[in-house]
Amino acid sequence: MERRPRCTAAWLGALLSLSTGLAVGFGCYRTSKAQPSPTEQQAAASAVPVTTAQVARQDVPIFAEGIGSTQAYQSVLIQARVTGWLDRILFNEGQEVKPGDLLAQIDPRPYAAALAQAQAKSAADQATLANDEINLRRDAALAQRSFATQQQVDNDAAAVRVMQASLQGDAANVQTAALNLSFCRITAPIEGVVGLRLVDVGNLIQAGAGQGIVTITQIRSWSELGRGGG
Repeated sequence: MERRPRCTAAWLGALLSLSTGLAVGFGCYRTSKAQPSPTEQQAAASAVPVTTAQVARQDVPIFAEGIGSTQAYQSVLIQARVTGWLDRILFNEGQEVKPGDLLAQIDPRPYAAALAQAQAKSAADQATLANDEINLRRDAALAQRSFATQQQVDNDAAAVRVMQASLQGDAANVQTAALNLSFCRITAPIEGVVGLRLVDVGNLIQAGAGQGIVTITQIRSWSELGRGGG
């Protein structure tokens, strides 16, 4: 009877165990490669794509960061030049305006009446001056024929001069009344953007009041406005 060596069976068992281990390891490797770990997934999601470009010489912008402040070219607080009730507001907050644009209006009726009164006074003084001039010419002619005294002629001449001076005052009063009436229309003195409305319609506006009506801010340079700075 032939006996097989025991070493052959042992070697066969070792080879089988090794083959089984390799197969299991390879399967685990395949499984681990098919399902990436959470760390690998996060790294892949946060990866930054890389692009390339030709090297070239060119001007590039330079940005500097710092703390600073801005200042408008001009800022004007619009105030009333006459006292009265605010009749109308004719601007919207944030609106762009130009010089001469109507912003608000004060009740013009008292100032229109004052202008009419000054004009009436001027007309009355003109009529009085015309009568005094007639009296002066008549009395001067009578004095030449000794029918009037020189004192009467002198009085007539003084009355004429008084009325001439009064008419000069009337003209100034008419001009002042007309100017005050025009001040009831509050217009923009510069080009810019209006800010917040500081007063509402119906309020009594005082001439030169500190609060004002609105602020206009010039945001464009003088060159953009097409004229030199001042």
